[in-house]
Amino acid sequence: MRYVAPGAALLELGLGDATKTIYLLRGLIDRDGADNVNFIGIDVSGEALRLAKRNILLAIPELSANKVRMIEMEYLDGLQEAKALYPDTPLFALWLGSSIGTFSQEESVHFLRQVGEAMGADCFILLCTDLWKQQSALQKAYDDSKGITRQFIMNGMSNVLRYCKHALSHEDPESLWQYEVVVNDSMHQVEMWLTAKKQISNVISGVDIRQGEKLLMEISRKFTQDSLRSLAFGSGLTMQVSISLR
Repeated sequence: MRYVAPGAALLELGLGDATKTIYLLRGLIDRDGADNVNFIGIDVSGEALRLAKRNILLAIPELSANKVRMIEMEYLDGLQEAKALYPDTPLFALWLGSSIGTFSQEESVHFLRQVGEAMGADCFILLCTDLWKQQSALQKAYDDSKGITRQFIMNGMSNVLRYCKHALSHEDPESLWQYEVVVNDSMHQVEMWLTAKKQISNVISGVDIRQGEKLLMEISRKFTQDSLRSLAFGSGLTMQVSISLR
């Protein structure tokens, strides 16, 4: 945590159960003392935030509850709220889990620019991304032998049909869809597609999915050192250090 300036407030976007966060907070406490550490978690799920705060306080009893704040908001609104809570304090944001990979290039540049504007000129962001790898490795990762990613994607479509109150929402998704992974070399992204095995009428009013029609369900963008520098530059940020973990 040598990149976190003493006195900065540590915040995290979408912290899950705070397992990773606890390690970082312990490092800061060892360096600066519990009285000098402030943490803000931002998420749209109040239940997730309550669980995360409970886990942090149980794991780090020397950290008082008023040093751990949780903001139940969308990321950008939550960042503005965090800045209002600590107007004269540098903010150090954590965005772990490679979630930036689900954004297109244009979306990621726009979002990071908004993050920087919400946090202020003296902000820092620790951004985790997945690196571009051999195509064979990526293919196996997203079309694994146990079918975990295939089941995840098909479950997502099943929930879409259920939300639309469609008659086929409870059918075995394997009977409705063919799963396909495309490793897009030119765009450095993995694409997860579903192809309809039969006509699915009136998914929503007046909208049909034809037999053989392909739907792009999700992308997972991968990065190189050059594309990360380009992302930072386009977002109005400066990449100070890059650490590669393989």
